[in-house]
Amino acid sequence: MALLDRDIYLRNHVLGVLVAYSCKGLSYSKLLELADSITEAVIEGDRNWQDQSCCNQLMEMTGNLDNDVPQ
Repeated sequence: MALLDRDIYLRNHVLGVLVAYSCKGLSYSKLLELADSITEAVIEGDRNWQDQSCCNQLMEMTGNLDNDVPQ
């Protein structure tokens, strides 16, 4: 999934969850404002998690190189 597609997917998911609570008095303008804030936080968290995951994988792959190379 492309990065933009993933962002749109996350936005639609957040908005869908919030729409389920619209019957509890959440106005449309507040719903969109809240969706924007939550989506931004989710996307940032997802990117940070992906970056950390890539770093961990790289460290695991290169961590054994020091032990394998004779000095």
